Amino acid sequence: MNSANQNVIVAELSKNIIRRILEATPNIPKTVLEDMSLAGLLNVLFLLRGSYGSVGDYMTTQRALRHLVGDDAYWCWPEVTKVEVTENAAVN
Repeated sequence: MNSANQNVIVAELSKNIIRRILEATPNIPKTVLEDMSLAGLLNVLFLLRGSYGSVGDYMTTQRALRHLVGDDAYWCWPEVTKVEVTENAAVN
């Protein structure tokens, strides 16, 4: 699978898992969740919803996601974009 397709799949899965987390507990800031890896999001979802049996078996779900996107993409945290501010930077 090429990395463009992999990124699309990871983004779509992350978006849906975030939606399900926010359904369970809307007080978590969405921006915090958007900065998490797919693995981290899955762990939070199971923490919040797993006791009700609404998300299935953790190991099966985890293996399916790892198979779908690959180990690197599954564990990879999103890149944080940093902007370097210089001493003479102008603010408009």
